[in-house]
Amino acid sequence: MMRWFRDLSISLKIQLILFLALALPAAIFLFLATGYSNALLTESGRSRIDEETFLVQQRITHIEEDLSAAANLFKNTPGLLDAIVSNDRDGLRTLALAASASLEVDDFDVFDAQGNRLVDTFEAGEEEDPEDAIIAQTLLGVQQVTLYEALQEGGLALRSVATRVIRNAQGETIGGFTLTRNIDDAFLTQLNYERDGVELGLILDGQLVAASLAAGSDGPQRQISGDFAVQPELFAAAMSGDIARNSETVFSQSGTPFVEAFVPVQGLDDLRPSAALVVRVNMQTIADFQKVLVTAATILAVVIALGFMAIMGTLLNFTVSRRIAALTSAAARIGAGNYGERVNLTGRDQLGTLGHVMNELAGDIQKRQADLQAANETLERRVRERTREAEGARRIAEENNRLKSEFLATMSHELRTPLNAIEGFTSIIRNRMGGADFNEKTGRYIERIEANSKRLLGLVNDFLDISRIESGRLQLASLPFSPAEAAQKWASQIGVLADKKGIAFDLTLDPDLPDQIVGDEEAVSKMALNLLSNAIKFTEQGKVSLDVRATGSSGWQITVRDTGIGIPPHAREYIFDEFRQVDQTSSRKYGGTGLGLTIVQKLARAMGGSVVVESEVGRGSVFTLTLPYEVAQAEAIPA
Repeated sequence: MMRWFRDLSISLKIQLILFLALALPAAIFLFLATGYSNALLTESGRSRIDEETFLVQQRITHIEEDLSAAANLFKNTPGLLDAIVSNDRDGLRTLALAASASLEVDDFDVFDAQGNRLVDTFEAGEEEDPEDAIIAQTLLGVQQVTLYEALQEGGLALRSVATRVIRNAQGETIGGFTLTRNIDDAFLTQLNYERDGVELGLILDGQLVAASLAAGSDGPQRQISGDFAVQPELFAAAMSGDIARNSETVFSQSGTPFVEAFVPVQGLDDLRPSAALVVRVNMQTIADFQKVLVTAATILAVVIALGFMAIMGTLLNFTVSRRIAALTSAAARIGAGNYGERVNLTGRDQLGTLGHVMNELAGDIQKRQADLQAANETLERRVRERTREAEGARRIAEENNRLKSEFLATMSHELRTPLNAIEGFTSIIRNRMGGADFNEKTGRYIERIEANSKRLLGLVNDFLDISRIESGRLQLASLPFSPAEAAQKWASQIGVLADKKGIAFDLTLDPDLPDQIVGDEEAVSKMALNLLSNAIKFTEQGKVSLDVRATGSSGWQITVRDTGIGIPPHAREYIFDEFRQVDQTSSRKYGGTGLGLTIVQKLARAMGGSVVVESEVGRGSVFTLTLPYEVAQAEAIPA
């Protein structure tokens, strides 16, 4: 991205920067405008829902008051008392049907003093009519406007009922009547009359049982039932007598924004609500208007930005771009070697100054080019001389290294012969062969001579191995051998040393190891024994373990673990160097030449393998030798 920007012309860079400088405030403005628009939408929704819930509560109260007034009016209807006393059912039915039409009620029941219905304009068909309890209360003198639930064919329903008791001139109860209105889809549609964008739904026992109908629909199409879900918190708040509102704008399944509130519904004489009325106000019109405003603001901001960029681009082209192009062209010709090129720019601004400086630089470069050419010729001559000297030094160093290796090889070979002789003679004397005889003290001296000659022979062998590897005379054998048997040999040799020091020694063999592999068993044994000897030497207590396992189809690992003194982190960088040990002082506790790990590393690399170390001071070390192998093919048994 940065490389692409760097390759643009200056004028495009400036225009791009100007665009970003304009786009950032515009984006911030649009972000704030969108946020303010959403906040305004939420605030408008809260204000509208407050207005609608207040209006709905007023209308419900007025309808219940009208139902109470209708009951009072019918109670004073002429002939009602006589018809009840004479049990004139036809007369009562005529009065009831006339009154139900004029009073806008859905059910009109007249009953005598024993609770027997004389007139019932609506046969509910319920197994247990809730009106029976209301009739019993009315005959006891309870006159009220209340709500009750009823179970009808379509499910639960809510009804509003006004009750009145009828008494004769002596104050005796001779009967009564109830006026009932169903709070159903039609009731909510009437309640919502001429309220644009408002939808009503009745929630009874946690489920939607009625909703207002869509205006102008051919059939009973509910407005709120398509994507409505009861919100338990809001419903519970409404059932406790409070108006519960959503704090934010809600979006329907179709994406229409709306606000809603849950309003408690109760009779005039009830103490607690019987149901909740959900009032939903559609905010799509306000949202669309705000989108138009934001879109118009966006287009205006883009037009202003593009116009400003066009004007600035024109000005930049005449005042900057052309002059920069002239500078660029002149600089390209000077860069190509035409140091006599000059740029002609007028003006005292930065570009004019830059042109003047470029002309001066071109002159200086032209002058210095000649000086540089002469200096280069002198430098090339000196480089050739130094190269010849360095080549001679390299050859001398190689010759010295070769002579050192040959010297070590020759001396090591010459030293081995007398050392082997010393070891052989001391062995003969110690075993009292050839008539040799000595006392106990002399025997101890002989043992020391034999031990030191073996140690000296081991050092000579190490020197010989190093010289062979460095001189390139090391020949690795490719013979079949058993890795498991080789490991058993190592364990047998090292186990003796471990027993002498009083430390434990463990051997673990991987059952997946091949029976026979092709390689140099002597070289592998030298590496393993060097690692095991080091582990025994630097371990005072605890144990040393040897783990030999396969690492795939063509590789194996020899892992040596100890609980010894460990290796400091800084020493891990040089412990594989020649003649290097962790403790380099003359009074060090552990002896040795520092060649053992060097031989292990050089032999491992010569075989195409590696050796790594993990260590912690005071906790011990783990050396892992990884080597490739070739599985030996079994020889065919002749028939």
